[in-house]
Amino acid sequence: LKGLKATCYPGFEENLEGASYTGNLVEEDGLFITGKGPAAVFEFGYAIVAKLAGKDKAEAVRNGMLYNEVAR
Repeated sequence: LKGLKATCYPGFEENLEGASYTGNLVEEDGLFITGKGPAAVFEFGYAIVAKLAGKDKAEAVRNGMLYNEVAR
């Protein structure tokens, strides 16, 4: 992760050697996607789907799971 933006579970920041810690729930930089912790699981998953299959597919999965109804 050297030279890349990343996020991680609080308290683990010192282990991100050379990375720029953002504190975001999910962080994407190039081919890398990092998540902040267990609460990030859905957003992390949607980021992976978007990277592999496109944003429209990720939004379709999000809508199909009714996630937008609970993430208000």
